[in-house]
Amino acid sequence: GTGDITPDSVMVNNPQGQPGGAIRFVGDSITAGQGASVVGNRYSTLVALALGATEHNFGVSGQKASGVNLTNIPTKASTDKYLFIGYGTNEVINGPTTTGEFNTAMTAILNDAVAKGWTGADIVLLSTYYSTFTTGNDAALRANNAVIAALAIAYGAYYVECYDSIRNLVAGGVTAISADNIHPNDIGYVLIKDGILGVLPAVFAITNEKEVVNGNISVKDLNLRGKRSISGKSAHKYLLGIDAAGNVGAVNSIKDGIELNQVFLSGNVQQTGAALPTGFDVLKDFAMNLYARLYWAFSAGVYAFIGVDNLLNITLSTNYSASTIKLQTAAGDALTANPDGSIDIPFFINFENNKYIKGHGGLTSNKMTPITAAGHMEFEVGYTTGVYNFYTSMGTTNDRVLAFSIDQNGRVILATTKDGFLNAKLTTTQRDAISSPPEGLEIYNTTLHKKQFYNGSAWETITSA
Repeated sequence: GTGDITPDSVMVNNPQGQPGGAIRFVGDSITAGQGASVVGNRYSTLVALALGATEHNFGVSGQKASGVNLTNIPTKASTDKYLFIGYGTNEVINGPTTTGEFNTAMTAILNDAVAKGWTGADIVLLSTYYSTFTTGNDAALRANNAVIAALAIAYGAYYVECYDSIRNLVAGGVTAISADNIHPNDIGYVLIKDGILGVLPAVFAITNEKEVVNGNISVKDLNLRGKRSISGKSAHKYLLGIDAAGNVGAVNSIKDGIELNQVFLSGNVQQTGAALPTGFDVLKDFAMNLYARLYWAFSAGVYAFIGVDNLLNITLSTNYSASTIKLQTAAGDALTANPDGSIDIPFFINFENNKYIKGHGGLTSNKMTPITAAGHMEFEVGYTTGVYNFYTSMGTTNDRVLAFSIDQNGRVILATTKDGFLNAKLTTTQRDAISSPPEGLEIYNTTLHKKQFYNGSAWETITSA
């Protein structure tokens, strides 16, 4: 703008000017304003006030499109600005009315309006309104909304979506939008009004509290009262605040939109349809639907992500061959998944009773249980062939040597070709100190220099033939 800001002066240069004239509304009980605390709070009155126009409301509770009185749609005069048409709900709750029948009735209304001089640029079609009664009726209401949207395209009319936009607010925790779970309350009617003003072309009108602008305007002189702010368009948007005492000052600086490789967030991020958990922090938390993934994209075809599915399974994935996936402790120790599939574990992993590590092949019985309920450590294989091999590293070179194997029948197989099997060595005194030895227990008696085994009642000596 140019010139000085002077008391009580506002000049607006808007090519379209104020609509003025008359706006006609035909529709059901929502158009009639049922659920509003006073008639002045229904959406038709709010829209007419915002547009500086005269309201003519012909909403009828319980009415379907097939029952509209076409005499309420006059031949368009030069003072007539818009014709609003809102049906589709009673066709469902007071049905049954098929989508084909609904399409026929709406087409008849539109054809009558066109015959009376109304064009698509004058006609506004409203979708049905979302509220909790739609449970069980969602498919039918969406089908009617699809009819309305298609007719808006066919006739070049405006389409105002009042269903999913309201549903998303409900999913985000906004619940006080309906008076009786069917009709909007005062807040709901304001939401419909805002949706309408967001669809119509640029207008400017002054109400007793608000200046409603949708589109570009040119301001010469502007007087701001109370705590207002304006912003200039440049690399940043600088906000100028004017307090009640008339003091002017820069109060903040905001980036002008989202620039390349930059995202500016102020507050939470909530994915559409995600329910907010208890304790959700609206200043910093993320709420995402399942299955959700968080991606890091390095270049085309090179990425990694963390995913959580509807069973709360966590997936870590990367298609970058040189990368590793790490779970790191505060001390810096990391559980690392290497590109070859091996895992490095440099810190302790604690297991509760009967928690196991599952083996390759997906068999539940192919597992290792570090601690059972009885305090044992167990190895279990589910294959009918193959063996468990146990290796050891010998000497300073850490060469891996097969020590022994256990086959599928439970047999222990010693693998050494350089040495033998060494029994436990006990003296006779030490042997006799064994409490309740099991039958078959075998030792080497260093007093007798003989092998002995326990037969269940006494120790027997193994002698040569």
